[in-house]
Amino acid sequence: MSTALPVGIAERRLAILMLTVDQPCNEALWTDWINESANKARCTIYVNAKRPFTLRDTEHWQMIDRPVTDTQWGTCSLVLAHQALLRHALAADSENKWFALVSGDALPLMSLDMLIERLERLPTSASCVGAMALRNDMCNLLMHAAQSLADADQSIAAQNWWTATFASQHCDSEGTFCYIEPSLVKCHGQFVLLSRQHAEWLVAMPECVARDYDCLMAPHDNLNPFAADEVVVGTYLAWQQRQREQSSASDSSTLGLLLDLDAMLAPSSLDGQHAKMHRAFGRSWEHTMWRDDCWFFARKFSPLSARSVAQLKSLWRKRELLFE
Repeated sequence: MSTALPVGIAERRLAILMLTVDQPCNEALWTDWINESANKARCTIYVNAKRPFTLRDTEHWQMIDRPVTDTQWGTCSLVLAHQALLRHALAADSENKWFALVSGDALPLMSLDMLIERLERLPTSASCVGAMALRNDMCNLLMHAAQSLADADQSIAAQNWWTATFASQHCDSEGTFCYIEPSLVKCHGQFVLLSRQHAEWLVAMPECVARDYDCLMAPHDNLNPFAADEVVVGTYLAWQQRQREQSSASDSSTLGLLLDLDAMLAPSSLDGQHAKMHRAFGRSWEHTMWRDDCWFFARKFSPLSARSVAQLKSLWRKRELLFE
C-alpha cells in the first residue's frame, strides 16, 4: 500500500515522538516497521530518553538535542518532555507535518503505509487528541482542587493559570467555587497526534500552564486518576483554538480540528492485567483489535518474542487487506 500525492506537492512526513526511560522495548521491530514500508523516507522516530543509550539505527532514529530527563509519572514534567520532542522535530525537518506522541513500550498496530494513507485522508491541520473520557469528573476534580486553594487563602486568579483561564468565580450557598468549562477539558489517554500548526501551539505553551496543573492537583494526589500529560495537552489546545476562533475571522478550516479519536490501545490479557506484565500477544488480537480501523498504536508491552513479532507483522497485513 503506497500513498501517491499530486505532482508538485511535497510529501508530508510523520514524526514519531517516543518518550522512553531508556532503550525502547521493541526498537528492532520499529526499525522493521519503517524499512518494510514504501514510505520509509517519510518517517523519523525522535527519542527523549530519561537515561542515555546508543541507538542501533541512526538512519530512521534520532536522539533529541535537549532531552528533558528529570521526569516523574503523573506530573507536568512529562508535558515538558513532550514539548522538548516537538521542539526538536519541528526544527529538524520542515516537512514534518504529523507528530505522534508515543511511549517507549508502544507498538504500531498498522503498517506505516496504512498509517500514512489514513493520515492523508485527514484535513491538513487536523489533530487527534483521544477520547474526551471522564471530562465531567475532571471538571469536578479541578473545581474542588480550586476550592481547596481558595480555602487556603491563595489567590486563584493571580496564581493559577488553569482556574484563571477556564473559569470565573461564582458565589452560591456553598461559597466560592471555580467552574471549568467541560467542552474544553480533553484527556488524550496516552496518545496525541498533532498537525504542525498544533505542534507549534503546544511548543509555545508557557511552562506555568503545566506547573499550575501540578499545583492545582497537589491537594488531591490520593484521588487524582489523571496524569498531567493526559489532560494538559488536549485541554490547552482546545482553549487555544477557542481563543483564536473568538478573536478573529478564523474557523476550523484554518485553525484545524481537534478530533476525538481513541487511537492508542492499552490492551489487557485475558485475566484483565496489562499485557506488559505477561508479555501477552494472543487470541484477543485476532478477534477484536485488528478489526478496528481507528487503533494506530498499542502500549504497555515488554520486548516481544520472535513468535509475537511474526503475529504482529501478520496483523499489519490483515488490516491492510481488510481496509484497502
